[in-house]
Amino acid sequence: MTTRTEHFEFGDEHPRLSIDVPAGEVILEPGPGGRMTVALDGPKADEFEVTASGGAVTVRYRDGKWLSGRSSVRIVATVPMGTDLDVQGASLDVRSRVGLGSVRGRTASGDVSLTTATDVSIKSASGTVSVDVVTGDLRASLASGDIRAGTIEGDLDISSASGDVDVDAVSGRVEVSTASGDLRIGCCSGSDLACKTVSGDASIGVPRGTRADLDVKTLSGDVRLPPGGSHDIPDEDRVRRRLTFKSVSGDIELKSV
Repeated sequence: MTTRTEHFEFGDEHPRLSIDVPAGEVILEPGPGGRMTVALDGPKADEFEVTASGGAVTVRYRDGKWLSGRSSVRIVATVPMGTDLDVQGASLDVRSRVGLGSVRGRTASGDVSLTTATDVSIKSASGTVSVDVVTGDLRASLASGDIRAGTIEGDLDISSASGDVDVDAVSGRVEVSTASGDLRIGCCSGSDLACKTVSGDASIGVPRGTRADLDVKTLSGDVRLPPGGSHDIPDEDRVRRRLTFKSVSGDIELKSV
């Protein structure tokens, strides 16, 4: 087992960490501004290139073949808050304990766990994506894997063949398409929601006082809607929202929250 550590200082440059490795684990820890430390631990740690240009640090496998299991590596990076992250790997888990900027990920398999980020875009064949807070948009395309999120202050755009989508709150536009996964959004306060499922159930909460332009289509699923309007909310305070649900056999539930 080989261990190596690289240190970088870049002053006022905006920090970015790019990782392109075959397999392994990436852990991000909070660190001071203007500095970044990258520690690699694995059988071939010396065969990874670690380079820097301005505030951008890149870690990549020098061979580039991604064939040997011995090319797996554990990377622990100490980065400033707001660092942009770009990750690519065949089988790679990512865990961040620091608030990030823009996050881009492309993996064949592996889980992604984030605390906060300004925006997130993930493509994966198999893996779970979890994030506490996104101050911008969350976009994910998964073949198999769950998505769990706390607060999304921007748009939510999800495509999944098999996997559940569980989000506490979304402030922007919502577009979700799943084949067999269930969808739950605790509160959708944006003006436009579109949900498509084949066999998955959908449960959506909207703020009280919503004027819903509702379009619901399901072949064999049940539809449950909230009771009549909230009479204690004046008409001028009500917000119009367009809500579209399409399903083959999934149940659809709309809640007033």
